[in-house]
Amino acid sequence: MYKQMKSSRTDFYVLTLGLLVIGITIGMAKISKKESLNCRITYYCGDDKWGDQVADPATKRAVTGVTVAAHPDFPFGTKIFIPELKGYIGDGHFIVQDRGAWVTSKKAAQGKAYVFDVYVPTKREQDSHASKRPMYMEVQILRD
Repeated sequence: MYKQMKSSRTDFYVLTLGLLVIGITIGMAKISKKESLNCRITYYCGDDKWGDQVADPATKRAVTGVTVAAHPDFPFGTKIFIPELKGYIGDGHFIVQDRGAWVTSKKAAQGKAYVFDVYVPTKREQDSHASKRPMYMEVQILRD
């Protein structure tokens, strides 16, 4: 269902489909999509056997505040925002650049939710975030 809405700058139309909201701005031709999910958040670091290598062939190395491992339902390059990590690990915005057995199988969430594994540089930071942050957080999937 489309609804026409007016603002002081331009007219725009909004299409609503459950949790997924698609906004189209006339005149600027910008289409933005955002979906929010409650997901299990885990952390991994460059201190393990894989170091800072990532699965995305277009990416050379994992970067703190950028790299996140995710289920194959989220293609490499998908941008996400985790509001509760803003100011703790970068600005809370991440890019899917890696995979992993635990995120692919959703094992860390007993198969009930998506798992996002956030890259941090050291085991100390990994343990610190895991002990201080909630296990489940809102994750906003940002798709252009």
